[in-house]
Amino acid sequence: MDESNATSVCGASIAPSNKTKCDNSDQTPVYIDTFIQAAANIPGHVVYLLLIDTVGRKLLLGVSMILNAVSVFFIWFVSSPTGSIVMSCVFTALSRISGDVAHLVNAELFPTKIRSTAMGLQKAVFEQISSILAIVLMGALLSVHCAIPILLIAALLLIGGVLSYKLPNTTNAAIN
Repeated sequence: MDESNATSVCGASIAPSNKTKCDNSDQTPVYIDTFIQAAANIPGHVVYLLLIDTVGRKLLLGVSMILNAVSVFFIWFVSSPTGSIVMSCVFTALSRISGDVAHLVNAELFPTKIRSTAMGLQKAVFEQISSILAIVLMGALLSVHCAIPILLIAALLLIGGVLSYKLPNTTNAAIN
């Protein structure tokens, strides 16, 4: 990672495209950075597996979402490529924890008779359509100002973390 190109998240710009017909640029650091960020999912899964039955669903979901909101907010203060990778890994691991807990809680909230239909509908509507909308809205918000998506995501994670305590406690509850 080249620390000489340090900048804030909002100060980063898109590199100019290569106008030549030869592409001799070495993209290895990009692939290594991407691998490191993807590998950050593993500690998230491990923490989830270790804590889900001891801490409980509501507490683990709430704390992981609130910590995730804090990590998103602190991305604003990162000014080096290494810091960016570290914060991205923290965000990824915490997202994995809260995502795993959310999927478990969603499955446990529905009665057995409608569970597969409810989970399928949730996957189709909320996850797929919202991911498409997020991409479109992120681009639109970034064109207004870089801080808007960062603060919006942090706020939504914080609200979600607080609201997760309103969920019923499904730890060790019988699923009918």
